[in-house]
Parts: sequence; structure tokens; C-alpha cells
Amino acid sequence: MKERTENHEAELQESNCNENQVIEKNELNKKEKFFTLDKIVKIAMFIAVAVLLLLLEFPILISAPYLKLNFSDMPALIITFMYGPIEGIIVEIIKVCLSMLFGISKDIPIGDLGNVILGIAYILPAGLIYRKHKGIKSAIVSLVVSSIVMVITMVFTNVYILMPLYGIPIETRWATALTAILPFNLIKGFGTSFLTFFVYKPLHRLINKINIGVRK
Repeated sequence: MKERTENHEAELQESNCNENQVIEKNELNKKEKFFTLDKIVKIAMFIAVAVLLLLLEFPILISAPYLKLNFSDMPALIITFMYGPIEGIIVEIIKVCLSMLFGISKDIPIGDLGNVILGIAYILPAGLIYRKHKGIKSAIVSLVVSSIVMVITMVFTNVYILMPLYGIPIETRWATALTAILPFNLIKGFGTSFLTFFVYKPLHRLINKINIGVRK
């Protein structure tokens, strides 16, 4: 009986050891594959699309014509669903840097700071939720949560960071935030999420068919 127990314990230890080795191997493979040529090229493609989408902007609020809507966050969101939040944030940051470099941005550096904060607040929640639970329901939840987080973040960011940098008086900050910043970002967040939801799956299938630098 004692011998059987010892054998059983030895088998369990060996099983746990093998499982740990498999986990370590998978983690090592993930690290090795993080910057593959295929991924780098695809991320670069989506960065280029994001920069182009910056050019297609238009005002949506009569009361705040200076706030212009574009869907340049959609490529970063798609990359986030494909690879993860880190890659999505990389797309956002490089997009903003390129817009400054090529003179697309007309509000350097305050507006660009706001765009980076917006991008991270929008991409990170979606990426973290979708990474743990993939599927249609999870995609919907992640898009809704990320839109809400982004809206709330941008209201407080504008009131306490961006508006003071613009020199806007404290007396008018909350009024501006609630009548302009809030509705604008609600439209931007949920509009981008709506488009991403319908575009992601067919686009993902198409992108997966392209294997760059992979030997067959």
C-alpha cells in the first residue's frame, strides 16, 4: 500500500513537471514569436491605414465644430483583437507620431497628447477583455466597456489636463466637457466600435491568408 502511494506521488510530480515544462515552452514560443516579420508587416499596414484615416475627418457637433470625427482608432482596435493590447497601443502611438511628423496634426503637442491618452483608454480595456474570453459576446462586451472607459477618461483628461494647457478658464471647463467632449466621444467611441464589430471577422480571415516570411 505504501509503495503504491509513493508511486502515485511520483507520477503526480512527474505529471506536474511535464505540465510546467509545456507551459514554459509555450511562453518561450510566444516570446520568440512576438516580433515575427509577418506580424511587423501587418502592423505596419494597419498603421498606414490609421494615418490615412486621420485625413478623413469631419465635424459632427454644431456647437463644437473644432471637434472633428475620424475613425483612425479602428485599425488599432482590429490589431488589438488580432494580437493583443500591446500591439494595439503601439499602433496608436506610432500613428500619432507619424501624424506629427507629416504635418497632419494641427494641434501639436496638446491635441496629440489627448489622442494618445484616448487611444490607450480605448484600446487597453478592449484588449484585456477580449484576450481572456474570445467570441462574439466577449467582443461586444469589450467594445462597450472600452467605449465607456474612453468617454469617462476623456472627460476628466480634458477638464484637468488638456483644457488647462489650452488656457480655458476653470469656470467653463465642466460645461464644455459635458456639452461637447462627452457627446463627441460617445459618438466616436460607439461609432468606431460598431464599425469594428462588423469589419473585424471578414478582415481577419483575409489577413490570415497572407503569410509574410513564412516558409511553406
